[in-house]
Amino acid sequence: METKTRKWVVMLLEISENRTIEMRDMITYKTRVRKDDIPKLITFMTANLDALELRKCGSAMFREEDDGGSDGKVSVEIFIPVTGKVKESGRYGFAESFQIEKAISARHEGSFGDLTATEKELNEYISSHGYKKTSAPCYVFSSDPDTGEVIDIYIGVGKESA
Repeated sequence: METKTRKWVVMLLEISENRTIEMRDMITYKTRVRKDDIPKLITFMTANLDALELRKCGSAMFREEDDGGSDGKVSVEIFIPVTGKVKESGRYGFAESFQIEKAISARHEGSFGDLTATEKELNEYISSHGYKKTSAPCYVFSSDPDTGEVIDIYIGVGKESA
């Protein structure tokens, strides 16, 4: 007799409410890039900060500004906290501060390619708990962007009106 088994994979996701993300003194860069290339781009930028007489002093973050086009690329803005004097140019900018209050966050632990599944779970949580989004997701690398193994996702929210 042949036995059939089913294998269930359960994603354990820790979701936190009423979170604040705050970053200061960041070099910023806007571009269009394939989503899978974002970690490589952040690693490249970080490795070359010394050419601008800057030093990374916190976790890198990015946010998408659109869902992508037919070319397979998304518009992103990258933020890297730095020490040193940022001299703005046409290629990059400076942000004195970035903040989202009353956010719901989730920690993604896994490959960068699986980030969409974690974000989907977070969006389902937001919808099922009566929240509405007040900001686009922000992704903070809590580990080396090349490995992409630990990324915190923050989404600003408010309560749905009755």
